Amino acid sequence: MTNENKITMTVKDSVGVKRKKYVNREDMLGGTFSYINGKTYIITIDNNTKVRISSLNTDIARVYFVNNNNVQVSVPNGMVMHDDVNNYDLRHFRGEYHISWIYSYTLFWNGNVVVRLYNQKQQAVDRGVGFEDYEIE
Repeated sequence: MTNENKITMTVKDSVGVKRKKYVNREDMLGGTFSYINGKTYIITIDNNTKVRISSLNTDIARVYFVNNNNVQVSVPNGMVMHDDVNNYDLRHFRGEYHISWIYSYTLFWNGNVVVRLYNQKQQAVDRGVGFEDYEIE
């Protein structure tokens, strides 16, 4: 494994001491965000602020920030949402970013990656009864 596949993250050990840990990029994958299931994906970015990603409809989601009381706050200084497909930084609107499933995005805070949202161009395959055999070439 090459060094570019390893990153560091700060974690708390069993006594609450923060330390740096090397992890594989694959270990940092945080599941999926769905535009249709109505659930909100939440990432803690510091002791007072969380990023929330929730769908507005089946095509658009909002990325916004809340404090410990779940009250929406302004976009923190140094926060940038980058459209990775079109290579530009999004402008926030009323303290939130609006994103679409069509593109991939990276949320940066002071130059550090907070989260990457990858578009997955794929289809689930559900085979009918009697058609269980399949191949992938």
